[in-house]
Amino acid sequence: MAGYVEAEKVNLGRAVLKGDFAKSCKDCFLRSYNYPILNQTIEIKRQGDFAFIDLPTIEVPARDISFEVVLETDAQTVTPLFSCAMALTYRPENVVFVVGSPRSGTTAVGNAVQRAFDTVIHGESHLAEIIISLVESAQKALLESPARNIDGMLVNEITPADMQMNVIQLLKRLHRQFYGDSLVLDKTPGGPNIQALWLMLRAYPNAKVIFCKRRGIENVISRVKKFPQVGFDVHCIQWRQTFIVWGQAVRLNTRELCAKDWHFEIDQFRLACEPDAITKELSDWLGLSEVQQQRALEYLQYQSPQKTSDYKKALDFDELEWSQEQKQVFIDTCGEQMEKQGYSLGSDYFA
Repeated sequence: MAGYVEAEKVNLGRAVLKGDFAKSCKDCFLRSYNYPILNQTIEIKRQGDFAFIDLPTIEVPARDISFEVVLETDAQTVTPLFSCAMALTYRPENVVFVVGSPRSGTTAVGNAVQRAFDTVIHGESHLAEIIISLVESAQKALLESPARNIDGMLVNEITPADMQMNVIQLLKRLHRQFYGDSLVLDKTPGGPNIQALWLMLRAYPNAKVIFCKRRGIENVISRVKKFPQVGFDVHCIQWRQTFIVWGQAVRLNTRELCAKDWHFEIDQFRLACEPDAITKELSDWLGLSEVQQQRALEYLQYQSPQKTSDYKKALDFDELEWSQEQKQVFIDTCGEQMEKQGYSLGSDYFA
């Protein structure tokens, strides 16, 4: 296990070992080969089949630092428990990520937030997916290096957390290069970007994430119209999958951040029908000024595609011009998530 933390101080908590492995562990060490060099022995407390290791609190010096916690067994084998890298880098005052299923209002919300901050960004980013791939490739290359586990080699003293830290800092340098010091605003729809949120939130623990959603009926119709080359069943699967990975992301990041207020959900139907209320709720959550709130609202009222009547009408499933086969595919694929998300099949939109 490896991780990167943006913090001045980290309490590593308690490690709990169980069974034969716990019994075989003789010593625990916290060690670092970069400055400052650490080699600290940590007491192992035992109780029955369990071993408890109370890990220390680590403070970040005026530079990057990485370390690992390792266990030595009776057989004198060394097993890394985990590695961690810590740094204090630039932290923009405002970081906002707009995510969600394609055709669910990400463009309207992203543009409204742009207007609020009086800035211009790219239509979509898709950078997080690349950064995730780079982290995985870098860690794999490190662990598979022929020089790994050879004393005196730098590669042997670099941890997987070091690789994660430095690739994440590449992400932050790119954001700073293109957007400056005060604001990072990233709009990227799709499941892969939602799955990468854990990494983005390690880079920016103060980030706010807006999740844009839409009822399955209207979303699939819009997807088919925009992307006719993609199969109907695939559109249904992707709509369902977006909610599944979003639920996973909420649970994971809420636990890691020890906070619940890092995300905000916007339904496209409400965005179209109640722009005043949605803008007020979003502005309060983001801490926007009245001027910023008004700029966002004016975009939604006068420039957003959501202002057209097509977005304000909820369709009735029974009246759709889908074949019976398509309707059955939709029910089989999307029915469970439709119910979980509080959506109806009728013209009321919400159940």
